[in-house]
Amino acid sequence: MAIKLDYWRADNMWAAAGRPDGNLGQETVTVDAGQRRVFITDWRYEKQRSDGTNYYGSHGRRLTNSGTLMIDVKLNNFDGILPALLQRLTNRATKGYIRLDPGETVDIKSDIQEVYAPKG
Repeated sequence: MAIKLDYWRADNMWAAAGRPDGNLGQETVTVDAGQRRVFITDWRYEKQRSDGTNYYGSHGRRLTNSGTLMIDVKLNNFDGILPALLQRLTNRATKGYIRLDPGETVDIKSDIQEVYAPKG
């Protein structure tokens, strides 16, 4: 079963958490259970949209699990996540990932490194 994450990135490093400044808009990645997708975080692609083959993760600003199963997202840091939310997310986190439940949205200020869809 495929798991879907919608994400928004800013086209520059100065945008605040939750503010995907610029013209990139919403992007989506879909992974099958037990699979992972690694993102390119090199800032030379900061103004380029993901194309379905290459996924760019620089300057992530918002994540939404738009699927029906939980999804794990690895970030390079937890900047911009509200302290109370971060406490809840890191209690569920393993190996640097945050886990998002179906329908959950979180504002971030971090590069998106990887998305993993746990089995079962």
